[in-house]
Amino acid sequence: MTTVNQKPKVIVLGTFHMRPTPDLIKGKQNDIVKPEVNEVHQFGFRLASELRHEKVYAVDWMEEIGNIGLGKVFDWAEKHQPETIEMINKYYRPKIERAMVSPNIFDRIRAINTELNIKLNHEMYMTIARIGRGNGYVGIDWVRWWYQRNLTIYANLTEITTCPSDRTLLIIGSAHVHLVTQFLQESGLFDVVPANDYLV
Repeated sequence: MTTVNQKPKVIVLGTFHMRPTPDLIKGKQNDIVKPEVNEVHQFGFRLASELRHEKVYAVDWMEEIGNIGLGKVFDWAEKHQPETIEMINKYYRPKIERAMVSPNIFDRIRAINTELNIKLNHEMYMTIARIGRGNGYVGIDWVRWWYQRNLTIYANLTEITTCPSDRTLLIIGSAHVHLVTQFLQESGLFDVVPANDYLV
């Protein structure tokens, strides 16, 4: 039974992009069945199977990247705003990457879902927005797309999380956590539960 003010609950779990590593022992088996070694398969599908869910929903969106990609934004910054790219590379990236040092996946997930790491990720994107001058705000062009992507993720979540009793777990790259959480909270439609409340 739900109360009048009850809202659907959403947990936004930030993760990292897993990369496959060569494995000589499993080489032949991989030739037969090509396993996916990424966060979608390792976390999403396994958890859905364990919980006996009938469906897993895809909510991410990766269409047009605006007028300029992130690599070109960084190239522009190296030539015209080296101090900004230096701040990103020497201040933000090392701090964000510190969350990835543990060989234990659980510890990594817990570290990247701390308030500090989520804040640092977002601050780095706000620094990217400062790249550009005059009529060439190349950083803003890319960050505009980044916001659009995260707003689309939010809108897709609103389509699948509609009943007050719904409980949704969004597994997504850690850089998305700040914005998606912000959009969910500011909508007034959801109660957002910090992932680290469950990562104990």
